[in-house]
Parts: sequence; C-alpha cells; structure tokens
Amino acid sequence: MKFIFILGILLFSGCRGGEKAGASESSEKAAVSTAPDFTVSALDGRTIKLSSLKGKVVLIDFWATWCGPCVYEIPGFIKLYDKYNERGLEIIGLSVDRDRKAVVDFAEKRGVNYPIAFADGEIQENYGGIRAIPVTVFVDREGRIAKSVVGARDEAFFENEIIKLLGGGDDG
Repeated sequence: MKFIFILGILLFSGCRGGEKAGASESSEKAAVSTAPDFTVSALDGRTIKLSSLKGKVVLIDFWATWCGPCVYEIPGFIKLYDKYNERGLEIIGLSVDRDRKAVVDFAEKRGVNYPIAFADGEIQENYGGIRAIPVTVFVDREGRIAKSVVGARDEAFFENEIIKLLGGGDDG
C-alpha cells in the first residue's frame, strides 16, 4: 500500500531539475498570449519552427527522461498523436535533458512518433521559466497559448483539451 501511495505522488507531481528548481505542485494556467516562436532541430534532423505550424493545434511538452511523471504521460501522447494528427494536432516534445544519447535511446525504445528536440535556456525562459516538469503548453490554431499545465495528467485530460481546440468531436 505504501508503494502505491508513493507511486501516486510521483506520477501526479512534477519533477524539479537542479538549478532550475521551483514549485512542483500541479497547476493550470489559461492564457491568450501569442506563443513565443522557436526553431529547433528534431532528433530525426527535421527543423521545426513553431510559427510554421499556425493553423494546427500544437501541444508542447517540456519533459526529461529522468522525470517519472513525464515518462508517465508519453504513451498517452503517442496514442493522441496517432489519433488526432490528421485532424491538425502536432506534438513537440522539448527535452530538458543534457544527455542527447539518453533522449535518442528513450525515444527509440518507447516508439515516440512525434518530434523530439531540446529546449535550450532561451526557450524555457520564453515559456515563463520552466522550473518544474512536465509542463504542457496548448497552442491553438491561431498560435496563441490556450492553456499551460504543470504536472502530470492522464491521457483523458489531454484528449479533452485537444478535442476542444480542434473544434469538438472525437471520431478521429
């Protein structure tokens, strides 16, 4: 029973990383500001520029391989990307890891089907200063931040938010 309690705390809280430590409690914040643009190179060599994805719903996931709550969310993101990509969903995983090989190995082992890149300090600061992970940012079709969530959530939570931003209906 003690193990289940500890696992629950781990899965539904945020991870803090070294000098970027901050509040780890889960929180949600709605906003209507334009999402800060960035250009990153994905692990597969593609260049991703956020502003070029205008017209799509974009889920930006700040995460790390060593963060249990982050790892918990990824299978759901894989399923949601499969289900909603053709309807206009893009997911960008922005790792805060320092070990590129660990991220590459993780993505291959877990079958991550959406682009993974690294979030440098500038990107992290432009998104409010990422102090705890996971942080998930929902960007609407107009390129505005619709919601930002700190801490792990289950697949159903993300699906509900994605459906709202895509325009309803889950028959994808």
